[in-house]
Amino acid sequence: MASMIKLERVKIGLSQTEMAQRLGISLSYYRRIEKDIDCCPVGKIKEMADIFNCSADKLMAEVK
Repeated sequence: MASMIKLERVKIGLSQTEMAQRLGISLSYYRRIEKDIDCCPVGKIKEMADIFNCSADKLMAEVK
């Protein structure tokens, strides 16, 4: 999931800082989510899906 989140963030041209601000979380916590160190709460997955204009299922998929 972490690699898909990063891929989608980069695709829409947001920095990690901007993404963390939009989600209302700290930059360090967001970075840990992208590095697959911390789990992402379901509510934040939905928020990210809305930001990326994609489904939550897509975000939870693995990049191949």
